[in-house]
Amino acid sequence: MINPKLTIVIFLSLLTLLGGCGNFSGKSTIEEPGAPHALGKVEIPSDYTFNPDVKPVELKMMNHPRGIGSTERFDAIRSNPDGIEYRMIVERATELDKMIASGTLTNPEDAASAPILYALTYKLSGDEHFLDLSREVLGMMLERNEWYISPETSNFEQLQRATGVAAMYDILYDELTEEERKNIEAFLIEHVVPVIRYKTWGADEKISFWTNEPHSNYYVVWHSTLGWLALVLGEKLPGYETDVAYAYERLNASMDLIEEENGWREGITYLDFCWGQKAFYFLLSLQRNSVLNPLG
Repeated sequence: MINPKLTIVIFLSLLTLLGGCGNFSGKSTIEEPGAPHALGKVEIPSDYTFNPDVKPVELKMMNHPRGIGSTERFDAIRSNPDGIEYRMIVERATELDKMIASGTLTNPEDAASAPILYALTYKLSGDEHFLDLSREVLGMMLERNEWYISPETSNFEQLQRATGVAAMYDILYDELTEEERKNIEAFLIEHVVPVIRYKTWGADEKISFWTNEPHSNYYVVWHSTLGWLALVLGEKLPGYETDVAYAYERLNASMDLIEEENGWREGITYLDFCWGQKAFYFLLSLQRNSVLNPLG
C-alpha cells in the first residue's frame, strides 16, 4: 500500500526544475490531434556523420552502478561511517524520512533529493527500510508520464523524473527483481528515450529551437540527459553507443562556445543548472565508462 505522505516527494521534486526556467503555461499535450507524436517514431539516422574534430567515444562499460558512483566508491564510503560523505547521505535521508512521515517537508529541493538519497542510504547502510522506501517511490514515479510539445520548460519535470528513476535503477540494480528492472527499462526505453531522441536528433527543429542551439541551457540539459540515460541503460537500449557519442559531440559545440565567449551567455545561474548539474553527471559517467577523459 502506498504511503500517502510519500506523494509529496514526487509532487515537490517535479517543481524544482521549474523555477527560473521560463513561464510554465500554455501546455500542449503530445497526444493532441495534429501534434507530432514522438514515441517510437524517431530513428537514429543511419547516415549521420560525426564531427572528425571531436574525439571518438570508445566505451568500456562498467557493471552497475555506473551512472551514479561505482561499487568501488560506495565500498570506500561504506568503510568509513564516521566520514563526511557517509554521514551527509545517511543522516540527510533519515532526516527527510522523518519530515515526510510527520508531514513537515515543504522544500521542493529537499523533496527532489529524497528518492536518490533513499537508494544511496540503503546501498551504504544496508537498512531495509530505505530499500522499501525506494521501491515505493519508484512505483509512484513510473505511474505518470506526460510529455508536452510547448513550452519546452514543461518537459523539464519529466527529465527530472527520468533522471531519478534511472539513478535509482542504477544504484539498486542488484537489489531489484528482474520484473522490477524490466518495468523500469520499459518506462525509460519506450516512454522516455524516444521523446529525448525526438528533441535532440533534429526531428523537431521548428518546435525545439532552444534544444538545438548550443548556447541554450535546454540544449545542454536534453543532450546530457540523452547521453547519461544511454550510459545507464547500456546494451538494454538499442543504439546506446550512438546516443552517447552524439551527446558528447553536441556538448563539445557548447564547450567551444564557452571558450569563444569566455562564459555562458545566459548567465551564471543557467550555467550552474545545465553544466554544473546535468552535463557534469553525464561527463563524469562517460569518464568512468570510456577511454575518454572529458573532465581532465
